[in-house]
Amino acid sequence: MRHCLLCLAALFPPAFFAQWTGQPSSPLPLSTVSSAQTLLVSIPDGDGGWYAFWRDARNENRGEVWGQRLTATGEYLWEPEGRLVFAVPGRSLRDFHVDGNT
Repeated sequence: MRHCLLCLAALFPPAFFAQWTGQPSSPLPLSTVSSAQTLLVSIPDGDGGWYAFWRDARNENRGEVWGQRLTATGEYLWEPEGRLVFAVPGRSLRDFHVDGNT
């Protein structure tokens, strides 16, 4: 498995998050678990922070969506390696949608 860092800071101009690193060589990892992590989706949380969700194969299951909530300054509000938010055991998840208006 490859080690993949998902980086929220690379998706938004660094000026918006002065406390976050703007250096590609030192990104803010949402998870450092050694697994295939793909399909990063992020939405604002309404308080200046962000929710980030991604497909993760850390449990040998391609049907899991993990997430992280971050403050406006880049601090984790959930577990350091993310939180399991959706799972379809035994199934492969090709895509998912996050609606911030619900």
